[in-house]
Amino acid sequence: MQSIKNVMGSEESAMPIVKGKDTIYVHSNIRTQEMENPDGTTSEVYVYDEMQFNEDEYNDYLLEASVTQNQEIENLRECILELSELLFEGGTV
Repeated sequence: MQSIKNVMGSEESAMPIVKGKDTIYVHSNIRTQEMENPDGTTSEVYVYDEMQFNEDEYNDYLLEASVTQNQEIENLRECILELSELLFEGGTV
């Protein structure tokens, strides 16, 4: 896995996930930026952070993200349950 910050590219290349022949590119923090051209005009380019994975690395990345999401969901469920118990018992939050 390789991570690169502030990559500049076209609108087409700034998609959240781009699958190449041997590499999967995951883009985050996608934004536009005005760039000045040599002739003084400006044009809009896309800037993003990029992680590059081979297929096995990407599968591991997805698995880890899934586990993290499941843990966050369980934490939120516990918080909701605690708040519900407080409210139904006549307590205040």
